[in-house]
Amino acid sequence: MIANAHAALPKALRATAPPLRSERVEGRRMDIRISWQPRINRNGYTGFCGLSRFGYLSAFRNREGTRHTRTLCSIDCMKEFFQLNKTKIVFAFKFTSVLFLALVLIAFGIGYLNGQVPELTLFLTVIFGAGIGMPLFILVVGTVRGTWDLHKRRKAFSTHPFSELLNHGFREQLKNDKNKWQFCEPILTGQIDNFEIIAEVDTQHEPDIIKFQALTEVEVIGKDEVRRLTRKFSTDDIDLDFQGVSKRISVKNHRMNNVTELSNELSRFIRTINQENFKPKKRA
Repeated sequence: MIANAHAALPKALRATAPPLRSERVEGRRMDIRISWQPRINRNGYTGFCGLSRFGYLSAFRNREGTRHTRTLCSIDCMKEFFQLNKTKIVFAFKFTSVLFLALVLIAFGIGYLNGQVPELTLFLTVIFGAGIGMPLFILVVGTVRGTWDLHKRRKAFSTHPFSELLNHGFREQLKNDKNKWQFCEPILTGQIDNFEIIAEVDTQHEPDIIKFQALTEVEVIGKDEVRRLTRKFSTDDIDLDFQGVSKRISVKNHRMNNVTELSNELSRFIRTINQENFKPKKRA
């Protein structure tokens, strides 16, 4: 079975050593330097996967022989991150630059009042470092982290069957779009039985988990009721949130083979919270 899939793949993907080869994947010319590994995934696909200098790349054929090739390119994620957050990045640079310059000038001013006058070279060096160097360093670290988080979100949402959500009533939106203090995060939103559903990924703590949050009306619940609901919901990976109730589904869930099973799982989740008399949040 592996041999058949291996023969069906492009020549560059059949390489078992890591020479540099060029292959057109999804309309783009890509250089691949990787040792490809045979793989059978949970959906019955057979093929090879690995890393190119552009990011994760996999190519499979399913049982019917249909070829599936997927790339999750870090370069593309970085471009997308800049496009989503370019105004926020400019604002962050200006804000941190002014902040550090103000702190440095205050320190120099206090020293001057105490009779300590720095040399001009030292003064200019510190001003340059505070006004340009430190803000750039902070932005580089933040951009690398933001790009990696975006990469992990795209990877989770592109995993089958979650990649089919956009064709079944969900749409992509940006979280923190109006918040200039936080970077934008792509999320999916939809509606099931009048409940507004928000699907997002916690890239720092659970990058392989997609959390489906059903927004509900806020009601005062006693401690005993909270403990009872927590015990009941824990067996189904359901959590109480500040804005509603959430269902956690792993992208590595081997029981989730198609979008129908995913839809059924979400429907069971909504039925469960309906049984506990949670009400959909009213739109303002």
